[in-house]
Amino acid sequence: MNLKSLLNESVSSGEFTIDAARKLLAHDWRSLIDSLPIETKREAETFFYFVEGFVEEVDEGFVDEDNDIELAERAIALLSKL
Repeated sequence: MNLKSLLNESVSSGEFTIDAARKLLAHDWRSLIDSLPIETKREAETFFYFVEGFVEEVDEGFVDEDNDIELAERAIALLSKL
């Protein structure tokens, strides 16, 4: 699967859920973004760091919400550049 299809799948419901975050992180995202232009690669890398943080915060009980509006917006913005 490529990055674009993974991101499309993750926001297909209009939300970015914890389940979508876990599915994204199950892939080797570093390899997926490796061939992107440098600016897009940086944006993608930042996005994935935020996704990792979201999952960690949910797992540790710091966040009760099972979706993240900001991550949905970031995913959609990144998709527009792919």
